[in-house]
Amino acid sequence: MWAVIATIFVFRYRILQSGRAAISRTLATFLSFALCFLYFLIFPFNVFGMVALIWIGTVILCLIGHSEAIGTTAITTAVVFVVAGISPGPAWIQPILRLADTAVGIVVGLLASRVGIALLRQEREWN
Repeated sequence: MWAVIATIFVFRYRILQSGRAAISRTLATFLSFALCFLYFLIFPFNVFGMVALIWIGTVILCLIGHSEAIGTTAITTAVVFVVAGISPGPAWIQPILRLADTAVGIVVGLLASRVGIALLRQEREWN
């Protein structure tokens, strides 16, 4: 499911827009991955930990000038925490799995965008 969401997020009808969306999604996911992975190596699932990581992610993104990725980072962090909280396995594996899911979704979204653009160009040539 997370790969599908990443695909939808990245898919655009212009290659440049799709590339920008992919970069934004990658930044947001990687920051969330790093924060959650480090957190779960040290601490167990905790709602206050999730709130703290969302706040830390927001501050980091504001400091580096990427406030447009705040929402995506917060949502990704919340998803990682919720899945870690309900999964029977170790919590630290969830950030890794969500990072992999997102990477697949980004690649599929970029490829789908290119295919869609090529099909639109071909349709215009036929008309």
